[in-house]
Amino acid sequence: MGSVNSGAEVLADGDIHIYGSLRGRAMAGRDGNADCKVFASQFEAELVGIANAFALCEDNPEGVQEFRPTMVWLEAEEGKVELRFKSFGPGA
Repeated sequence: MGSVNSGAEVLADGDIHIYGSLRGRAMAGRDGNADCKVFASQFEAELVGIANAFALCEDNPEGVQEFRPTMVWLEAEEGKVELRFKSFGPGA
């Protein structure tokens, strides 16, 4: 319940829910669980990771609208594993 500031990180074996701004790093599924998700009420992340997949978020990844609630999940497609991002809310 709160924000993750720039330079800070949240690590979890399971899902991560941040009910505030994510300005730092969030890494879910550290035990290798690829079914984990990261959710942030305001997405301004430096880095997001699930299992062994990571994405630097210096430029907003496709599907992200900054300052919007955003969910991140891992998706396997044609043998390729990628993080997917989806922002929600008005105007998203």
